[in-house]
Amino acid sequence: MKEYKDLPEKEPDIVSDVAVAYEVAYEATRSLESYFDPITIEDMDDNIPLDANGNPIGTPWEEVIERMYDNLSKHYGVDLRTL
Repeated sequence: MKEYKDLPEKEPDIVSDVAVAYEVAYEATRSLESYFDPITIEDMDDNIPLDANGNPIGTPWEEVIERMYDNLSKHYGVDLRTL
């Protein structure tokens, strides 16, 4: 049989473990910082197409919400606006 050497047990290095855990947590949250930054006027896109009267071209947000409620109410058979 092969003889195994007794390795001395290593004392847990709590300081090192905490430092590694902190570094991992820091890297994970650092990537989220830009996600939670507030949006400023400079960040917004000014390329919204306008028609001849100066009104935005596209579907208004209110109409999109109404369509969503209509589709979901039809699917589930319950008027979701009343919930």
